[in-house]
Amino acid sequence: MNATARIISASEANAGYFTPYQSSYCLDSSLNSTIARGKVLVCRIAEGSSESKLAKSKVVKEAGGVGMVLIDEADKDVAIPFVIPSAIVGKEIGREILSYINNTRKPMSRISRAKTVLGSQPAPRIASFSSKGPNSLTPEILKPDVAAPGLNILAAWSLATILDKNDEPIRVDPEGRRANSFDYGSGFVDPARVLDPGLIYDAHPKDYKAFLCSIGYDEKSLRLVTRDNSTCDQTFTTASSLNYPSITVPNLKDSFSVTRTVTNVGKPRSVYKAVVSNPVGINVTVVPKQLMFKRYGQKIKFTVNFKVAAPSKGYAFGFLTWTSGDARVTSPLVVQAAPFPKGLMR
Repeated sequence: MNATARIISASEANAGYFTPYQSSYCLDSSLNSTIARGKVLVCRIAEGSSESKLAKSKVVKEAGGVGMVLIDEADKDVAIPFVIPSAIVGKEIGREILSYINNTRKPMSRISRAKTVLGSQPAPRIASFSSKGPNSLTPEILKPDVAAPGLNILAAWSLATILDKNDEPIRVDPEGRRANSFDYGSGFVDPARVLDPGLIYDAHPKDYKAFLCSIGYDEKSLRLVTRDNSTCDQTFTTASSLNYPSITVPNLKDSFSVTRTVTNVGKPRSVYKAVVSNPVGINVTVVPKQLMFKRYGQKIKFTVNFKVAAPSKGYAFGFLTWTSGDARVTSPLVVQAAPFPKGLMR
């Protein structure tokens, strides 16, 4: 199918008691079939609304329209099963289309047969609707943990990385801003690396019990989760003490230390060196700077120290990477400095 058709703003096809503004949203019965017939209509959707996008294509079809362009910033990266040829665009492209319509004597559009385009966009990208951090319930635990593909059925695994296939920082739709750990967690994952991760951050049921107790669970609440007679005889001083692969400090007042334990599941004799990318305004030190393993399954503790250097608003993001030859084990560092009382100087 390759066809050309006039393209107009739905506001030009207002019907009955509907104003041009109301008709621009392609509401039910808002379009004049005499004007809409045989044309491609540009429709809007109210930001944050629960309106059915499919229903808008039905309204256009019932009015005789042959196609629709829907301006929707939030879901332009989601496939919708429209009843007529349709496309979803963001606000910026929508403005360009409307400008073309308003400044052209006879604006035209082309409807082409659908096709798959390979390699046209950097991948991976974070979808606009993907759940983002920070964790509203327990800010000491980074969410999401990791990012993995799966959108509109077609998907492909990527490396556990924060870079796309062009070695550029992963971007977030729809605005294309640079992603951070609140978007992708520890990065996009590669299941093949599960076979040889090098180091792991191990945790057991008792650790999660201590974690729940540290965030305020009493024994009654704890037993609703564990389904046994667990008690809070063991607890962490803070929720950040859970042996999690990521480290999040949501309220750093001056300095703070976190201890982690890694287990060697790689080469029996290996040495890992710490490489730190500091979050902006935060100094991070790791003790010890080297982890020397002598056997498989050996556990070694290390401490990460955080200190405010130049506090800034909001969260700052960095990384701790343990390297040994080609092996790299990276943990996100997510820190927010506590605000200082007004009138006080450091």
